[in-house]
Amino acid sequence: LQTLTIGALVLLYYVQVQVWYLPEALTAAALSARTPFLGDLFLLLPFLLPFVAVRVETVRAYAKLRRVRASTREALGATLRLVGVVLIPQLLYLNVYRLLFLSGGPLGGWAGDHPAFAMGAGAFLFFLVFAGSPAMVRYLYPRTDMSMLPGLEALDRELKEMGRAAGLRIDRIIVWRTGAQRIANAAVAGLLRRYQRFFITDHLLSRLTLPEIRAVMAHEIGHSKLRHPVFNYLLALSAGVFMIWSLLALVPVLEETGLGDGITGGLLIILLDGFYIFTIFSFFLRRFEHQADMVAVAITGGPAPFAAALQRLGRLNLVPDRKRSLTHPAIRTRLSWLHSRLEEAPAEEWIRRFHRSNILMVSVILGLYGLTLLLVELG
Repeated sequence: LQTLTIGALVLLYYVQVQVWYLPEALTAAALSARTPFLGDLFLLLPFLLPFVAVRVETVRAYAKLRRVRASTREALGATLRLVGVVLIPQLLYLNVYRLLFLSGGPLGGWAGDHPAFAMGAGAFLFFLVFAGSPAMVRYLYPRTDMSMLPGLEALDRELKEMGRAAGLRIDRIIVWRTGAQRIANAAVAGLLRRYQRFFITDHLLSRLTLPEIRAVMAHEIGHSKLRHPVFNYLLALSAGVFMIWSLLALVPVLEETGLGDGITGGLLIILLDGFYIFTIFSFFLRRFEHQADMVAVAITGGPAPFAAALQRLGRLNLVPDRKRSLTHPAIRTRLSWLHSRLEEAPAEEWIRRFHRSNILMVSVILGLYGLTLLLVELG
């Protein structure tokens, strides 16, 4: 229901911008879209306000299912942090790019004559946003360094040692305080290994056994070891490449059929973006989860601890074992995949195969990106 609601809000927002000409209305109200950050936020308000309202009620509903009380203030805080995590990097990227390359910026003339340069510079700015994600997450969410929490010092040392044994240097493990939301989860953030941060929620630590906590941490180590944050960055960058090639193929067809106006073009971009996210991007994200699962099995010495941790996380987070998401396969699918692959070859062999296939994937992405830069530069 939440997904359908958000989809309806996206279409409503599109109509407001492309059909009702909301930007012109805001400009007339002295809220120019050229104003850094402020103009962008006002343009997004017709989408953000209903989204925040829906999300607040969703958070409160999940809290009731967990038989805890979440006040409107707590739910609103959690929702605004989520919006901040998604929106702040994009606004930073958009406004810095606009300042440098658009609206008469110092590099605007050069970028106009050399669009490949503008694309490359945009990719670099995007890289900086991804690289700075740990700091953003740390300051948006209530958190504490695990080494500073009484009773968790030994666990902190053990998990860091587990990372060192896997070839990683883990400087800090952050405990994310989820409050009434009671989220049981873990994550790794950051492109550069030296500055990556591992996050574990307080609810996970309080409800999982020690072997299960080790298995969850091993899974996150797997993401870092196989450089999945880097691949996520490249896949996000590839959305632009996909858009360019798709528009090159489709725009002439639309113009021939008389559908090449601005409204159709805007809707086409939204649909192409959605298609990329829900098919290509989602496929690789789920694939990376399988790969990290295999690393967890290799680190913990077998599938049992990880399977137990995964099933417990599903119960704690009220996720049915048959339900998959945009980023994760269903729990039942993950466990079935693990057992079938382990019957074929040991975990270490699969990890070597993952390294080879991921290198091939990076080569293809970089090749397509380079080809796109050449195409754009040549016009």
